[in-house]
Amino acid sequence: MQHLHAVEAELNSYLQGIIEQWHKIPAPGEEEVREHVRSLFARLASDEERRYLQEKTVDLLEKALTFIRLDT
Repeated sequence: MQHLHAVEAELNSYLQGIIEQWHKIPAPGEEEVREHVRSLFARLASDEERRYLQEKTVDLLEKALTFIRLDT
């Protein structure tokens, strides 16, 4: 469970950084963000952990992707 929370914190930090900095620095591309998110989800051991993380971060991910789309 500790590992799950570490991955969740890393993902939240990554997405929040995109949202807060999108107008100051070039935002990563949408595909780059999706790949990074996939790599974080792949570090989790079970589908249950992946579902938990998805439920916890889906809104933040959508918000980050919206900002990226505004930048392109």
